[in-house]
Amino acid sequence: MPAFPRQVPDSLVGIADPIIEVLGDLVPAADASRVRSALAGIDLLSVRSLGLEVVLPPHQPACDLSLLLPPREVPGFAAVGQEVLVSLAMSAGASDSTWWELDTSVPHCPVGAFVRSSEADALPLVRAAAAREPALARAVVNLEATMGDLWRGEGRLIGFFPEREPSPVAAALIPDFDRIAASTIRALSFRATAAVDTGGGLMVHLNEHLDGSSIAVAADAEGRTSVSWEASFWEREKAMAEGRWAPALQPDPVWGEAGSILPALLAVQGFHTFDSLPAIRLLSGIDHLKIGPDGRVKAYVGAHILMPGQR
Repeated sequence: MPAFPRQVPDSLVGIADPIIEVLGDLVPAADASRVRSALAGIDLLSVRSLGLEVVLPPHQPACDLSLLLPPREVPGFAAVGQEVLVSLAMSAGASDSTWWELDTSVPHCPVGAFVRSSEADALPLVRAAAAREPALARAVVNLEATMGDLWRGEGRLIGFFPEREPSPVAAALIPDFDRIAASTIRALSFRATAAVDTGGGLMVHLNEHLDGSSIAVAADAEGRTSVSWEASFWEREKAMAEGRWAPALQPDPVWGEAGSILPALLAVQGFHTFDSLPAIRLLSGIDHLKIGPDGRVKAYVGAHILMPGQR
């Protein structure tokens, strides 16, 4: 488990650094520096979870940052010059959270925001927020055209990156409650520029060990679209606490070169309390794995901050 501090740290840097240390070479030094810069000044108790998105071998290592914030809260790194993202976050329901993502793997660090509306269809929120920027609005239209009726339904996480290069990107995450991801991805592939291989060995392997998955769809303003697959457990915090990822991440030829870093991913798992604030619990571990159309695999690892009254 990461060597988290015994006392509550002054900022989230004190939580990210022990995780970065365990992940080792998966987090390039420049990316780690940008993560620390973004988290400096953000209080531990102001967020619900912190995540680091790392790329697994044999692809070039990279690390991006994500934060889950309470409804209508905006992190410092998005408070200035990000009016379209702030507008999206503020449109979410009072009971909903906002995922904030920061591409710390590139120098200019594009910011993204994603809402999970309590309404069955979150598309109007995204359309309204994106309307003020024509290129971003086109990305949303392209995403809608690719997804079709999949826009509708509970649990969709939808948002955008207005400053991604070379073009703004809109994206959505579709929970696969019915375990029909493979057929849905194949149907989407007829409308997408690129889609993950549903017959790939790693996807089959993870499906055998995990009980949850989602489909990620992204589109840019130029019409390029992609479909990826995310593997997880539906009860992610419970999976972290019980070490349920271990069977899926044992040595196996299906992992290829990524097999060498599986011990580091598993070593992030743990349960921590602070001497100075024992009511706060920290669950660290793997949130989910993502497989993209190019075969690149990303692991989302981090920490969930559980307050009194939460499970």
